[in-house]
Amino acid sequence: MIRINLLPYRELRKAAHRKTFQLYLAGALGLAGVLIAGAYLWQGASLDAQLARNQRLDDAIAMMTARLGKVETLRAQKAALLARKDMAMRLQEGRVEAVLLFDALVRDLPEGVYLKDFKQTDRSVAISGFALSGARVSNYMSQLGNSAVFANPVLIEVKAAPQGNLRTSEFSLTVSLKARDVQATPAAPAQGAKP
Repeated sequence: MIRINLLPYRELRKAAHRKTFQLYLAGALGLAGVLIAGAYLWQGASLDAQLARNQRLDDAIAMMTARLGKVETLRAQKAALLARKDMAMRLQEGRVEAVLLFDALVRDLPEGVYLKDFKQTDRSVAISGFALSGARVSNYMSQLGNSAVFANPVLIEVKAAPQGNLRTSEFSLTVSLKARDVQATPAAPAQGAKP
């Protein structure tokens, strides 16, 4: 017996192809949706990871900035302490220098010379006083020039000034202070002490 198929097989084949195409299309659209969603999630995770890294870096920068602030505070304190130390050293040197200045003024003063006034301005000292003669003023100036404390005596003025029954010479002069290294000045050994 021969069988004849009168059904429209071409339409059935077309319908089967259409159904297969629609399945492939739906699968491709589903796969594309999954890939797009995966890419979106991966990009979001990468962005979150980068933001977390940036936050860690910001926290580290803030911590280092705080440490640098402490370092700057310590540097300022160090500079203030060094300035105070320098001031103390200068005061100590000035104290020693004042003692040397008064000692040299008295030690170098010859007989017949009397000091009336003296004034120190920086490294210069202005001295005024009375002497029984002009030669004694000259002697005093030469002693100041040979002193370990004073240098370059310059006579400003000498004039006659009667003091009671005495005829005296009133003088004024300036001398410079020699630079001294306080720490390098050795103490003089006592008389009779053996080195």
